[in-house]
Amino acid sequence: MIEPLEEGYLPRSLEEIVMQKIAALDQEGRALLERASTLGDDLSVSVLAGSSEVDESRVLEFLDRAEALGLVSLDFQINDEIMRFLSKRVLEISYGTIDGDRRQALHEEVGQYQESLYERRLLPSASLLAYHFKRSANQEKARRYEQIQLTFDETVFDAKEAVDFTGELLAEELEAERKLEPQSIPRVPYVLRTFMSAVRNIQLYPPDSRPIAEALREVRQAVEAILEKNEHLHLSHAQRFLLVNGQRLDVSRYSMLAGSFFELLTRCELQGIVFRRGVTPDELRALLMALGKLRPETIDQGFWRNFSLEHGLRHIELRQVRYSRLRRKKGRAAVRPLRARPRTPSCILWTASRSRAPSSSCIPPCRESCGIISR
Repeated sequence: MIEPLEEGYLPRSLEEIVMQKIAALDQEGRALLERASTLGDDLSVSVLAGSSEVDESRVLEFLDRAEALGLVSLDFQINDEIMRFLSKRVLEISYGTIDGDRRQALHEEVGQYQESLYERRLLPSASLLAYHFKRSANQEKARRYEQIQLTFDETVFDAKEAVDFTGELLAEELEAERKLEPQSIPRVPYVLRTFMSAVRNIQLYPPDSRPIAEALREVRQAVEAILEKNEHLHLSHAQRFLLVNGQRLDVSRYSMLAGSFFELLTRCELQGIVFRRGVTPDELRALLMALGKLRPETIDQGFWRNFSLEHGLRHIELRQVRYSRLRRKKGRAAVRPLRARPRTPSCILWTASRSRAPSSSCIPPCRESCGIISR
């Protein structure tokens, strides 16, 4: 005979589940989790250990326990272990458990640790210091580092010069491409739908989860269905129009889907993506995982060219936005390709490449103040 479960037998929400898992940690483990949620995601073990002044072996023990509980995942990159919260929601819940005074104290401690790195020129930007001190009781340092960052931004970005540049493709740059076979055109919306669904799943689920595996399989099938009858599939955008192999498509029936795709390309500083016949599951996975996890502030000049080289993308071409100078003639604006580095360069030209085989990322210090450049 089946009897009803006792009230409270099962957790009623994700928050309750996460809280139960946090409660299973010892006092030191909970303190390290609080510090990790203050520092943010994609956190190296050396940074967590350095900012907490806890022996690295004990930090690793905590991470093993937190991973076993399903709070974080671990990945080894280059020469350090990287900790990630299992999802953004887990990070938010963990951060939300910290009371106000403790949160202020943690932000100040983290700010002081990063300040020592900044003074040794091991931290590229003062913006992180401003972020943490602004959330601490030390508002004097918050104002100081905000001013340092603002001054630096103004030295590398000239707003008056920025209006003379465009990120749109110039008419002389549009390439003659073989158009998509007519029977392949109706398949394009499905490619976009599976592509955006895969990016969303990557943002929500752990890397080895079933939803991500299913989403990647659907993208591969959708792309391969078009490549069976075409040598390549080139998805790009210009002036909010969808171009497929250089041909403008009517997206009125799936305008929201197309808009989401445009926003993704714009955020990632991509003019377009070319898939060539023979594209492999590993190539698709590398690209989609990057698009799902990428932070825009890490994109610099030649980012996607380097990315493709590192990941061996032989059948995927990533075309990064290339900015061109507007030439004004008799009261009208004409456009010409940018051939020489302008006087105020770094934020204008760090995306000035268009690449086939494309990563490492340096943080352009002006990204936070020059969002208009990517629009």
